[in-house]
Amino acid sequence: MDFINFVVLFIVLVNKFTRVLTYDHVTTCAVSSTIGESVPYDFTDELDTSTGAVYMVEDENFQVKCCGVISYWEINARSLATIYLQIWRRLSSNSYELVGFNTVTPTDVGHFEYSVPISERISVKHGDYIGWFTAGTEVISYNEHSSYPIMNRKFTGQTSFTVGDILDWTTSRNTITNRQYAIGAQTASGDTPTLSIGTNYEMTIDESTVVGTVILTLSVVDDDVSDIHTVNVFSTDNGYF
Repeated sequence: MDFINFVVLFIVLVNKFTRVLTYDHVTTCAVSSTIGESVPYDFTDELDTSTGAVYMVEDENFQVKCCGVISYWEINARSLATIYLQIWRRLSSNSYELVGFNTVTPTDVGHFEYSVPISERISVKHGDYIGWFTAGTEVISYNEHSSYPIMNRKFTGQTSFTVGDILDWTTSRNTITNRQYAIGAQTASGDTPTLSIGTNYEMTIDESTVVGTVILTLSVVDDDVSDIHTVNVFSTDNGYF
């Protein structure tokens, strides 16, 4: 059964006026698209010797191009260690926020695929990047060649990550070019949230209503548990109030 993200919001009267309520949610990944390598098992030559390193591939081919969710990961695994497959969002030239991650343990060395359960899918938007972290020895292989003009960021010194962490790559960082890492992901369209009152709702509040009264209760149901829902409340022009 799909995990249901259920949000209940209460609208409380803070003044006396007529309000129009709108709900905004945008999902633009209409079809599945690949981020990173479409055939990662072609890049099997080398394995980094670092331990406890986090990587991010800051390259156009490894960048999310739409708003949706991560539905699938594919890597070439050189070990069976647990790996955290991550999505990073750029805040500034060297600062990135961890949007989400999927924790996986390859079942065999070599080509490994992971179909993400709906309850674990990461909500992404245009401009996000693929990354990964292993607490021990590295898992994902790569090929190295001067024809690969790819910027790979590498950070050591952090032992764990939490969604929302902000990582500054200005210090304690390495930027490695000419490496093509064996990792890819696929996006899918996100779930369309259901609002109990619909996407547009207009109501009129009686002038005798006491300030502080709950005037409306609404709920949001969304299978994409990492989505952020925004409710906008606008007052209409009314000279009487």
